[in-house]
Amino acid sequence: MKVSIIIRFTNSISSENIPDLSIPLTINDKDDTNKFTNISYYKSIIREKVSPNKRLRLIYNGRVLNEQTNFIKEVIKNQEIVYIHCVVGEELTEEQLEQENQLDIPQQQSTTEIIGFDRLLQQGFSQDDVMDLRRQFNLIYGESSQQPQDIDDVEENEARQRELRQMEERWIESTNNNEEIEQESASIQVEDETHVNEDLLLGFLIGIFLGVVAVVFLLADDTVFNKRQKMSIIAGLFINFSLAIVRGQWI
Repeated sequence: MKVSIIIRFTNSISSENIPDLSIPLTINDKDDTNKFTNISYYKSIIREKVSPNKRLRLIYNGRVLNEQTNFIKEVIKNQEIVYIHCVVGEELTEEQLEQENQLDIPQQQSTTEIIGFDRLLQQGFSQDDVMDLRRQFNLIYGESSQQPQDIDDVEENEARQRELRQMEERWIESTNNNEEIEQESASIQVEDETHVNEDLLLGFLIGIFLGVVAVVFLLADDTVFNKRQKMSIIAGLFINFSLAIVRGQWI
């Protein structure tokens, strides 16, 4: 099975826009894909496009991917197109790069429910990274309803903070859902185009090779062919007549 891994970048340090990176992958049932398509494999390919010393975090469905991630069962599954978010961070030294994968191991989770970008703190992100993501989120989607104000009521302030976290959570969920819908729409579009081509080809062949007999089929039963097939049959019939005129005889 052929799979396309689409890497979408977010730069937490600057406003530089990095175009998506497509990584083709062929899965063989006889081989263990996790042995050669681990987190280090993807980061090495990404570093050929961005700075080789940048801190990279790969996120799928709101969690950071690490060395323990099973890409076949947890990420790829049976999908032909997989979207993975990559957060580009600060410059790292050689020693820090060697320990980078250890930073992606999730921390101990607390019993309090964490939503929004705050849950990335348990996936290896620092507080500064989360603040940068939150700042970019507010800049893109606007914060007219969350402009800083003099709020003396503690409960009102807490309610506003919960509303912000819920907006972030909905954005994360909608991003994942939109990617799945985009993938399904692409598959449906390819299937529709295939049926259209088949109808056109069938109609052309019937019109060209059957000639006037094709008209008899159209007049005898109007439900045999659909609209596209009827139009292509008429077009094939005109081609049949044109060839007959050129050859000086009717087919």
